[in-house]
Amino acid sequence: MNLGQLKQNLAKQQQIIKTLQKQLKSATEQLRSRSTDFKNSSSQKPHSAVRDAYLRFGLNINEQPTARQIKARYKQLSRIYHPDAQGSEEEMKQLNLALNTLTNHIKSR
Repeated sequence: MNLGQLKQNLAKQQQIIKTLQKQLKSATEQLRSRSTDFKNSSSQKPHSAVRDAYLRFGLNINEQPTARQIKARYKQLSRIYHPDAQGSEEEMKQLNLALNTLTNHIKSR
């Protein structure tokens, strides 16, 4: 390689480095904005946990079901999600967590 080709290769590599630095900077900024959004949404976590529990039970949050209705729905869902049936242990854990969340929410009303 002669000196001219080396200078061209160097210029190309410097251009690639600049482009990669710009991409890294924009990715870092996006990550920071997502992090800020996550921090803001995590402060609303209790409300979203209740909403998720209602969704897991297939209920509308505006209906405000009774404890008896929730227990009946739990029995239906536990037959589906139980590991001995077609479900898994993880699904049962999530169902139990949703049940606890809903019962606590109903008690606090």
